[in-house]
Amino acid sequence: MRLAFNRRLFEIPAPLPRTDETILHVSRYYRFKLPDDPKTRMFRFSHPFAKLLYFIWREGFLLTYYKIRLAMLQRVLINEKALVLSLGRIAGSDRWAVGVGPVDWPESECHVFPSVCVNEVPANCDFLKYVKMLTHFFKRQPDVQLALYHYSPYAGVSVPLELNKVLSDNHDSEPIVSDLALSKKLLKQPLADVVASTPTVKRSRQSGKKPIHGNELFMAGAGVYAYAFILPMLKDFKFHSIIDLNPGLAAAMGHKFGFRYCDTDCSIALKRLSGVKKPVLVVATYHSTHLDIAETAASYNPETKIMLEKPPVTTIDQLESLIRLRQADCHIEIGYNRRYAPMLQKAKALVSSQSGPITVTCIVREKYGVPLTHWYYWPTQGTRIAGNLSHWIDLGVWFIQSKPIAITFMAGSKEFPTDEPSITILFEDGSMLIIVGSDRGNALRGIQEYIDIRRADLTIKIDDLVRMEVQINRHRRVYRRCIRDKGHARMYRAFKSNCDAGGLRFTPFGICFIQPSFISISKMQQSKARNFQN
Repeated sequence: MRLAFNRRLFEIPAPLPRTDETILHVSRYYRFKLPDDPKTRMFRFSHPFAKLLYFIWREGFLLTYYKIRLAMLQRVLINEKALVLSLGRIAGSDRWAVGVGPVDWPESECHVFPSVCVNEVPANCDFLKYVKMLTHFFKRQPDVQLALYHYSPYAGVSVPLELNKVLSDNHDSEPIVSDLALSKKLLKQPLADVVASTPTVKRSRQSGKKPIHGNELFMAGAGVYAYAFILPMLKDFKFHSIIDLNPGLAAAMGHKFGFRYCDTDCSIALKRLSGVKKPVLVVATYHSTHLDIAETAASYNPETKIMLEKPPVTTIDQLESLIRLRQADCHIEIGYNRRYAPMLQKAKALVSSQSGPITVTCIVREKYGVPLTHWYYWPTQGTRIAGNLSHWIDLGVWFIQSKPIAITFMAGSKEFPTDEPSITILFEDGSMLIIVGSDRGNALRGIQEYIDIRRADLTIKIDDLVRMEVQINRHRRVYRRCIRDKGHARMYRAFKSNCDAGGLRFTPFGICFIQPSFISISKMQQSKARNFQN
């Protein structure tokens, strides 16, 4: 199918529908106006200029540049996503239908809708009549409109609307919407503005230096994290296929980085693994999909070297499947990058020189202002504990190197228990890991962390990975760094070395793989989050 991005035409394979979805080859579509302000769906920062200067100072110009480009891209994606009513031919047949639902990239030839949001109509139907009926319905039911806009088949919630029922209920009522109230700019034919004057872009040469590794990269998930922290680190690989649910994002990122193939469905792209000699797969999609993608890749080519960004799993069943994959010698690494941070590696060496139980305390200021409609809050995603705080759980396990035997959990918020958590983990050797997460406090530095490590006569205090104070016996020493390094580059360098060596040099598994009871806490919080959403 063809789609338009930044006044360019791209051609990528049409998505494959799930069993409960229908694809329409679109003839016309209408973008509904939403009752809320689109700005509320964007991350906004207080004092953006001061924040910009701070990030240039602490993270360097290049990473700051990437983050600015990411912020711009994120706004483009949010502005392009729309709740639409489309008229088109059902894929694989001669039947016509109208479908309503959220579409990430309306300027494409195919739109995917939940099947309950699709209704068959004659090919020569009065499309404007259906637009009026849905506009009338949404004016009376704005909550349903917003719920449908934020719906995703990966969220674990039911579709909030059945189109056939809505059209039947509104068929006899006179819509209170006049033709003048329907903006002509919102009633469009896909690609009409660019198809006549723009050549189709199919692929580009790989950007940057000529690849020096024989490994061929498959990238699942083309979001902002992949743009800033993954693809620049792997630029000396051969870029084979990039996959993202958003067709515009897949096409744009594929063109920018020079991937041979761009896809919107992993089941299409991962089949190519069987014909690749040295395949590498990095998975940075929704958390709940990581394990399924890894299993599919291993089934097509058991030699695939896989990096799962954190968290690797969100349920006990996924955890057991992941363990079976590792026991079958499948090369799977987990993207917990903080253990690669140079300041934390220095602290690890100091702690290892002592003996006895260890106490690790982590106070983390997490990302703030996350909308409740963000995918972090979907019941399927394991809550923000799995998504964010598992970084410091992994870090504590890495420092302590003992078996956890008990966990306690407290929350400072009844409404959002996983946003203000306090977690204490007791280990078999008497060590303890305490993690306090919060979105309170000054936001200038973004995600901030204060880590206190104690063992025998040793005390280490690490302030946001830029200052480390070491106290041992009567001596005190302070280490400082100008650039805040969280270990992303070193982690992917180690991954590349492991891929070249043909096997794992270590097993980067954290507490989720040692003590399954922690996942049960995550499931309990999923239930609370689900009840809140309902």
